[in-house]
Amino acid sequence: MSMVADVVEIAGGQLEWGDREWFPPGPQLAICLSGGKERLTDLTDGELLQVAAAARRQTSWAQARELAAIAELSRRRSEAEADGDPDHRFLSAHESVTEEIAAALTVTGNAAATLVHLAERLTGPLAATGRALETGQIDMAKARVVCDAADNLPDEVAERLQTAALDKASGQTTGQLRRRIRRIVHRLAPAAAEQRKREAVRHRRLEVWDTPSGTTDLALCDLAPEDAHAIYNKISAAAHGLKLDGDARPLPQIRADLATLLLHGTELPAAVRALLDRSGEGSAPGGVGLQDTEVPRSDEPGVAAGDAAGAVDAGRAAEEALARSFARMVGQKIWPGLLLWTTPSGGWHIVRPDRR
Repeated sequence: MSMVADVVEIAGGQLEWGDREWFPPGPQLAICLSGGKERLTDLTDGELLQVAAAARRQTSWAQARELAAIAELSRRRSEAEADGDPDHRFLSAHESVTEEIAAALTVTGNAAATLVHLAERLTGPLAATGRALETGQIDMAKARVVCDAADNLPDEVAERLQTAALDKASGQTTGQLRRRIRRIVHRLAPAAAEQRKREAVRHRRLEVWDTPSGTTDLALCDLAPEDAHAIYNKISAAAHGLKLDGDARPLPQIRADLATLLLHGTELPAAVRALLDRSGEGSAPGGVGLQDTEVPRSDEPGVAAGDAAGAVDAGRAAEEALARSFARMVGQKIWPGLLLWTTPSGGWHIVRPDRR
């Protein structure tokens, strides 16, 4: 459908657009969106959605202009550095423009560096993505997804990735776009994708930051996928067992409580027992049945599970016998991080490392 529409004068001297849904972003759209809030009350529900979509396109256009200005400033600083301009002898061109952007926009140095990187990429190798942002076909979040995915890829691969990604980007969420791009990268440049993953794993880290609600988040970042899934699945297995035994808390909360106890140094059987004690009337008296098995290394197949805890002696002995029997049956030729747990009734549950 054509992106062209005419701004027309309507009664009362106000401006409207002929087709709100497809009116292109820019100065004219800004005029059309500049009416007071009282005008919105006269619109239908569908028209309100069109206005919201138009405002988002206008935001994309404004962000593209912001990045274009940053890119031009970066170009000037690079030229000055190449010409030996004494004004920049203490800082490199990149450092200079980053500091200037941080001060002008009142953002952190990291945020300014990200903007400079985006500006240089979206006006250079990824110019088509920059144009899609300017015309409102994608928003800044999607532009960043494309830019991040194309980093450290050969130019010809980045170009093909960009073309394929933009083909459907306007109709996808950022999550859908990210998954599609990941598949495209693995198809176009599997070696480059693997190298980028190894490089990211080399920068694995533990991060902590405060939240606006007064709590604190703790995260393991850039782990190898097999390690992350094995850890998550081991905790999930115990959490599911607790839930099946009647724990009233939501699964995410049980996972968080288990992880907290484990990181404090509590062994898994004791951690499960402690949570059963804490849950009080929210848990059934039988407790959770888990086979205590050593966590396998990421490169060694095995079974990761916990120990029976809190069950009555007879029930616990029966469950442990069942667990030992089943463990002997399955052997060791299983996915790394595969999890097995039982309920007090003796039912087995299995979690594959690629399932949550």
